[in-house]
Amino acid sequence: MKRLLIILWLMPLVIFAQTTKKAGFTINGKLDGFKDGTEIRLIQNGEVVDMTKTKLLQGKFVLKGNVAEPVLCYLIIGTEKPAEIYVESGAISFKGKKMEPPVYEITGSASHKEFTDFTKIFIPIAQQLNSLANTINSTMPGPERDSLMKIYTDEQQNIQNAIDKFVTEKRKSAVAAFVLNATFDFNQDVVMLEKRFNLLDASVKKLEAGKQLEEFILEKK
Repeated sequence: MKRLLIILWLMPLVIFAQTTKKAGFTINGKLDGFKDGTEIRLIQNGEVVDMTKTKLLQGKFVLKGNVAEPVLCYLIIGTEKPAEIYVESGAISFKGKKMEPPVYEITGSASHKEFTDFTKIFIPIAQQLNSLANTINSTMPGPERDSLMKIYTDEQQNIQNAIDKFVTEKRKSAVAAFVLNATFDFNQDVVMLEKRFNLLDASVKKLEAGKQLEEFILEKK
């Protein structure tokens, strides 16, 4: 019997070059428990070169740069695990405490709030799917496996419901295009993807994230 694919939460790695006019952003950071001189780096998702970097001074740091549209980035504090942050033009506040794991508070970016609102719902379901897939793959055919498969199918539908709800409510958000790209592998249904893409506002479709998604759909059709 064909084994179930264990689905992981993978962020897309390809981000196309920005061609529209870029606007400035400023990330004002305050960190407790970290040593002065700790390197602070900001890297855009899919890139390997720093967008900008600085060092911690008296528990504070400032990162400045330009983005053409909201983009997912990783803020790296020394050797700590990267913190996801959706960067957009304007002032963003980043506060953190050195704990295990570190705790961060990010405000000022509407896109980041939309992103975290979605991941709070999405990631637990995705983790549950991974756990179920592991269990199903090690369970012999029979009533127990059939019951687990029913739960697995229901969780898959919960994923799709979460995507539909987000896209419907956030059709003017750049994050919606990113979410559609990042979650495609959960059902690999290009017809459904195109229907969801068509729900997006025209302003989102004109963004690089929207153009990238449209090209992806055309390639898959």
